[in-house]
Amino acid sequence: GGLKEPIVTKVKGLFKVENKKLENASKAEAAAYVKISAINIEDVIAGMPLIVSNKKDLEEKKKAIQKEVTQVLIETDNEGVIVKADSLGSLEALIGLLKENNILIKKASIGDISKKDITEASAERNKLHKAVLGFNVKSVSEAKDVRIINKNIIYKIVEDYKKWEETENKKTEAKALEELPRPFNARLLTGCIFRQSNPAVVGVEVLNGMIKIDSKVMNESGKPLGEIKTIQLDGENKKESKKGEQIAIALPKVTIGRNLFENEIILSDFTEEEFRKLREMKEYLNEDEINLLKLIATIKRKQDKLWGI
Repeated sequence: GGLKEPIVTKVKGLFKVENKKLENASKAEAAAYVKISAINIEDVIAGMPLIVSNKKDLEEKKKAIQKEVTQVLIETDNEGVIVKADSLGSLEALIGLLKENNILIKKASIGDISKKDITEASAERNKLHKAVLGFNVKSVSEAKDVRIINKNIIYKIVEDYKKWEETENKKTEAKALEELPRPFNARLLTGCIFRQSNPAVVGVEVLNGMIKIDSKVMNESGKPLGEIKTIQLDGENKKESKKGEQIAIALPKVTIGRNLFENEIILSDFTEEEFRKLREMKEYLNEDEINLLKLIATIKRKQDKLWGI
């Protein structure tokens, strides 16, 4: 069998290894280890099937042997990782283990990891498929946007890929969390009304969670109070503020003394979609933030019993 087509040749000599020396042999029986001398076998790869044939059934056996090879050298999934191995048997074993772990395979073949493999992997849309997995092969140097995992123990390939996949998923979730508003509550400080309206500028203490610029705000009754447009700490503009900090915030849609008062508590005001995303990522939130999510949901559900469900 060959990578592209069967390799047809004539056996010129058979040799058995006896006492670390090659001895001529007239035939090879089942399970015997022999070396073959033949022409046009430069492209033969370890592990490929070998069939003895005569001229009469040559074409039939060529089709049969290539079908056997093609079943392993797959290119069936629309997306997935690139897989390379040093022999057909190794490739079969690696493919089986990857499938057991639900890892999609776009292409699998025998041979060293090449620049072409890297190019194909880098073209994948899903970053978890931008990977080339190799068993006992040579590899090009590490590629910038492609993960290369090349080991001589098959289970370590899958193990390392799963670890990399987990790390990448956590990075993706952390990035998604950065783009979401965070749960918080804060108390307006007495004597810290710097401007009553257009915008209202007030001093607050962050009781729990994290305040970000453009965070939407509501009071404890669930009444919307607009967005926080600026945050200042000790006269310096900040993008966010954490628990325990006393800051000045600007609220363009608030008039102090009319819809917001000193010592009043303000909280995050989420859309239902934002709430659901935060709930899905609660493993990245601290205990205070999780409790705030529950409180915010309780307030919202006084007006809409199915809010956030």
